[in-house]
Amino acid sequence: MKEHVSISMGEGRDITSSNSGGYDYSGRIELLPFGEFTSKGDYVGSDLSRESTPKLAVGLSLDYNDGASRSRGQLGSFIYDANNDLVNNDLASVFIDAMYKYQGFSFAGEFAHKKGENGVAGFGTGTGYVAQAGYLYKNNMETAFRYTVIEPDNGISALNQQTQYTLGLSKYIKGHNLKIQSDVSYSDFEASDNEILIRFQVELAF
Repeated sequence: MKEHVSISMGEGRDITSSNSGGYDYSGRIELLPFGEFTSKGDYVGSDLSRESTPKLAVGLSLDYNDGASRSRGQLGSFIYDANNDLVNNDLASVFIDAMYKYQGFSFAGEFAHKKGENGVAGFGTGTGYVAQAGYLYKNNMETAFRYTVIEPDNGISALNQQTQYTLGLSKYIKGHNLKIQSDVSYSDFEASDNEILIRFQVELAF
């Protein structure tokens, strides 16, 4: 079991003199019933280590942002009222996540729920969840599928309701330091036209 606790500025990084709200309080507990992942594999996607025995990590995170004035709490744009004054809203969030890996197969799932004390428009409140499964072949090619749902608070959230389906293909040349990735996503929006997104990227890290 791992425990994490933090207290930080409520409006995020680079706010040095005009933090209009309070602080952000976070706590997290992680359970690893089958022991540690190889090379901290519970924090990255894909089973690059090809775990020889099943590995599972389950985490619970709680966060409370006192008097947040940015759309996503510590991130996003600042929210102003009709008089051009900053709006403060207490935000409470719950995150549940899990990671499973075994012999090239990986599964990751996440659930998030954020609620504001005041029903103020512009803050990114609502519920979201995502599930992703992938298999890494012995030639370091991987195919993966991801399912994502975002359900915002009706009428007040800065988010748009959508369901997204993604199919991905990756080639790992030097782990996550050098890789080629592509994916195609279909997004089903409730309030706007649906869209298809195709991406291709090469990542190089030193």
